[in-house]
Amino acid sequence: MRIGLLGGTGDMGMGLALRWGHKHEIYVGSRSRERAESSACEYTRIAGSRGTVNARIVGMLNDEVVKLSEVVVFTVPYEPSIELATRLASLFKGKLVVSPIVPLKRDDGLFFHNPLKGTSAAEELKEIIHADAKVVSALHTVPAGRLIREGALPNNDVVVCGDEKEAKEVVMSLIREIEGLRPVDGGALRNSRLVEALVPLLLNISRTCKIKEPMIKFVWQ
Repeated sequence: MRIGLLGGTGDMGMGLALRWGHKHEIYVGSRSRERAESSACEYTRIAGSRGTVNARIVGMLNDEVVKLSEVVVFTVPYEPSIELATRLASLFKGKLVVSPIVPLKRDDGLFFHNPLKGTSAAEELKEIIHADAKVVSALHTVPAGRLIREGALPNNDVVVCGDEKEAKEVVMSLIREIEGLRPVDGGALRNSRLVEALVPLLLNISRTCKIKEPMIKFVWQ
C-alpha cells in the first residue's frame, strides 16, 4: 500500500515510517523537498540498522504525497494540518485520510481540547477536503516516542472512528501491523470529539502524576 505522511519529517512521521516501512511504500512529505528527502534517508538508515533492509521510504513535497498515496496521514499539529488540508483540498479525491490531529490549548499549565468549530479536527477535515475522500480518525493516544523506539508497544488500544466501514477496516488493519497496538472501533466520525478529548487528559495526567507517555487500554470480559 502507498502511505503518505503529510508533514512527515517530525516525530510522528518518523515513528509511522519506521513501523510501516517494512511492508508498505512510505512517502514522507514536507514543504521542503530537501528536508523530506533527508528525513526519508534517515528513516531508511534507522530501519536498516534494525534489520529492515528493504524499507521503501521516499521524501517529496506534500502535494506530491497526496497525489501518489492511497492512504494519507496528517502528522503535523492542528493548525498546520488545517492549512494543508485547505491548500490541497482538491487533491484528496478518492483518498483515505487518517486524522490523529488534536486541537489543544494550554491554560495555567493544563491542556484542554480546543476545536475551533466546536466539533473535532477530523470532522473539520471532512468539511474541508474533497467530498469523495474518506476520513478516519485514529492514533490520537499513541505517543510518537513509543513508535520511534524499537520493539513492541505495551499492549494498548487505539480508538478508530469513521463513517465508512471499509475505510475503518483498512486503518484498523494498519494499526494491527504495529506490534502491541489493538484497534477498537469507536463508531462514527463524530465520536472523534470524545477521542480527541482524551489527549489533553493524558497530557495532564502525565504532568500531575509524573507518568511518562501514558496510553489507554480497554478491559472487558
